[in-house]
Amino acid sequence: MSDIFKSTLQKIILISLVLVAFWIIKPDLNTNNHLSSYPTPVPSWHESESLTQAISEIGNIVCITTTFCEGIGLNTNGDGVALNFNGLTWQEQTLPPGDSLSSITCVSTTFCEANGQNSSANSVALNFNGSTWQEQTLPTGDSVNSITCVTTSFCEASGQNSSANSVALNFNGSTWQEQTLPTGDIIGTITCVTTSFCEATAINSSGDRVLNFNGLTWQEQTLPTGDSLSSITCVSTTFCEANGQNSSANSVAL
Repeated sequence: MSDIFKSTLQKIILISLVLVAFWIIKPDLNTNNHLSSYPTPVPSWHESESLTQAISEIGNIVCITTTFCEGIGLNTNGDGVALNFNGLTWQEQTLPPGDSLSSITCVSTTFCEANGQNSSANSVALNFNGSTWQEQTLPTGDSVNSITCVTTSFCEASGQNSSANSVALNFNGSTWQEQTLPTGDIIGTITCVTTSFCEATAINSSGDRVLNFNGLTWQEQTLPTGDSLSSITCVSTTFCEANGQNSSANSVAL
């Protein structure tokens, strides 16, 4: 048997063995069954960096990037604090003396808004400019319950005026101003997508309502008969989700 013939025969045998091995272990290319052999890793939760011993409690957290989060909390003395996460550690930020925060929202690393109380138990709005927290002036007698911001010059908040009537408030980048609501409506949670599209939960003497802000005015929207809402969130002007109850007291999503 010539060397050339032997060499050719060895190559044929080798190729045949490779084809047989592939046939045995090959994935089914005509189905998705091969995907089950390679399960997608499931993301897991783990504790972030420990808080300093001076912090006893952390509450509402909002993140803009993987290296910028803001949170609210209490120190071991029971004083309200703001907390910042820089991607590695949580660090305490100084608030105006006596102030405490209830909720917080950020649109950039240099612009956050929060609501809370001062040392006199009066409602306050506060702004973070990237380095310090400062109180902002609200219309006289007004209180703020929650704040949402779209840009550094557009925020919306729900609250009450000095007559204990429900009000919406707008921040235009420099001042907070009251907005008129439909008569008798009490506004709750607000979510905004643009400066001309916000949705809010509300209630009046006739039952639950949804309110829409079109950039100029707040207007009522109709809910399915008997339904009530607890909270609402929107990602665009054509897609919002809400949770609540129907007339049979069953939990519903809308």
